[in-house]
Amino acid sequence: MEFQTKREAIRARKKALGSFLAERKLSSPSSTTWRCCATTFSTRNAMLEHASRFHAKEIEILVDRGQKTTRFDSNEESDNDWPLSPTDETSPRIDEIKGALTKHVDAWKTQTSSNCDLVILFYKYADFEKPTRVATWQRRLCERLRLRGKIRVATEGINGTVGGSLTSVALFVDVILSHPSFLDMMVDDFKSSLLGETAFPAGLEVRVCEEIVPLEKPKDAVSYKNAGERLSPKEFHERVLEIQKDTLASDTTVLLDCRNYYESRIGKFDFARAPNIRKFSYFPEYFDRNEEFFKGKTVLMYCTGGIRCERASAYLKSKSLCRDVFQLSGGIHKYLEQYPDGFFRGKLYVFDERKTIRSNDDVISNCFYCGYPWDEYEHCTTVGCRQLVLSCERCRDSGKTHCCDVCKQGPLPKKEFCRCTSQRQRIPDEHS
Repeated sequence: MEFQTKREAIRARKKALGSFLAERKLSSPSSTTWRCCATTFSTRNAMLEHASRFHAKEIEILVDRGQKTTRFDSNEESDNDWPLSPTDETSPRIDEIKGALTKHVDAWKTQTSSNCDLVILFYKYADFEKPTRVATWQRRLCERLRLRGKIRVATEGINGTVGGSLTSVALFVDVILSHPSFLDMMVDDFKSSLLGETAFPAGLEVRVCEEIVPLEKPKDAVSYKNAGERLSPKEFHERVLEIQKDTLASDTTVLLDCRNYYESRIGKFDFARAPNIRKFSYFPEYFDRNEEFFKGKTVLMYCTGGIRCERASAYLKSKSLCRDVFQLSGGIHKYLEQYPDGFFRGKLYVFDERKTIRSNDDVISNCFYCGYPWDEYEHCTTVGCRQLVLSCERCRDSGKTHCCDVCKQGPLPKKEFCRCTSQRQRIPDEHS
């Protein structure tokens, strides 16, 4: 942006820096310390120097008020403009987005976090004819805003988890919501929690995939367009309460966890049926094997953020066996924002280096070795094994860090499973 006078440019930069520092000032009104990038700064000059060195791009975005959109390079084909900047970075809309994103952050109990830094989960099922263009747009946008995370793009839509400063995240959300392909999304469709200090050590990864969440079923036959009816967290809570109180409802309604076993092991809804499956792509086979159990029943489905339920519910509906199929809108994440002490107990597994976030203090799982209540996952320490292990501090200190006896013997041959994986029943049977 070219300012008419040098004074205007200086004023704009001061305003941007002031906004940047204000959101990182610690909560006490009389505080003279700031928190950013897991570091506390005791003087304003030190914080300004840090901002200038490591957050120059964010400040540039705030200063560059006149820039509306940025097109791809002219040598790249494009059917649309893919904006890299908000329509107005200093508008009240950005403050509204910040407020909406931080409204429920206090619901999450976290031990380590960076002040005002957030992780957001989002997805959008849509028809992208050329997903590579969307991926390039997302990569450039995140790089410009200094966001880290993982994003999957496919012809069926987009699925992302990104994290960074509150300003960058709010600007990212504003750009997404301003694009014609996402006009039916709202700020509430972005699930937010505190970033922590090690959520995305690998930086940014944007990939073009066959599916935005792998179900391994034809997208035309099992389409998100035929998904089960969405229930708000309030409506879902009332349905679960009905199951708890009414014996007949509990006999005719199935509360179904669509996640993997290692997720439900450490946190799930009371009364939920959690399939002991290792991958979401096994879910259709799980349902097919247990058709008699589900026949004629009403199914209430849930997952982490809602994306898996979209196509899982569509698969159930395609079988025409269940009486009704419902899904929790926004998933466990949105439910816990409204009901942190509701029917979901334990931790919520997330797919970044934080591994879990929690809204209550319940521990529903145990140490693999001694049975002590424990819900903090670590990876098996055997080279070549990526199994998650629940081993309490006492057991880990004594060297019990493996998932099974095979892994205790040493590194696994390439592409071979350890015993606990190879002997796991792929699809469990539901008998009652």
